[in-house]
Amino acid sequence: MPYRNRSKTWFRFIVGIILPALLAIATLIGSTYLFIIPIFKESFLESKREMIKELVHVSWSIMALYEKEERAGRMSRAEAQAKAIGEIEHLRYGDQFRDYFWISDMQPQLIMHPYSKDLIGGDLSDYEGVGGKKIFMEFIDAASQSDSGYVEYVWHRKYTEERVVPKLAYVKKFEPWGWVVGTGVCLDDGEENTLSRSWRLARVMYLTVGCISILLLFVVGRSLVVERRRRLGE
Repeated sequence: MPYRNRSKTWFRFIVGIILPALLAIATLIGSTYLFIIPIFKESFLESKREMIKELVHVSWSIMALYEKEERAGRMSRAEAQAKAIGEIEHLRYGDQFRDYFWISDMQPQLIMHPYSKDLIGGDLSDYEGVGGKKIFMEFIDAASQSDSGYVEYVWHRKYTEERVVPKLAYVKKFEPWGWVVGTGVCLDDGEENTLSRSWRLARVMYLTVGCISILLLFVVGRSLVVERRRRLGE
């Protein structure tokens, strides 16, 4: 009988205290890696999407400004286009102010690119980027379907041959001139950002788990003392 009573006591103790604590710890860890960290990554990507979309709209508005001058007769088309190209070519953003914009037509033929000067004026319909993707045709397709869109591709990191990274571009069609303006941002910093946040979150999570474990050990110890005293009293 005493052995059976002790077994029942331990069973109630495990089910009532230890098991719920372990389930709480497992739920915390699982929800962190299955939901919270992916939300961080998606939030970062969404901020990138919104940023490049708004930046392309700025470039597009420069074209619209000079096209208005053309329609008003204050500039010829060639003059208006040259002014727009000159301003957009020198626009920069990003941490190192090296992120840029490019312009192509619907052929596609590259009209302006601040770094790849050798491609300007050439037919890019068969031009393949890293991985064999015909990226300029992808840009034209995205702009043709709904006047604007996003394209994912792979390109050289910071315009060197040393490292290729995934990029996200946003392109928008300027109908009066038959042009497409776009910009792209590297996404590898998204992984770095997610890892950094994940590590900080993991430290908080493991600290919480440690505190729960210490509290659980304290409760177990106190429960064992109480149970031992109760049995001695009996």
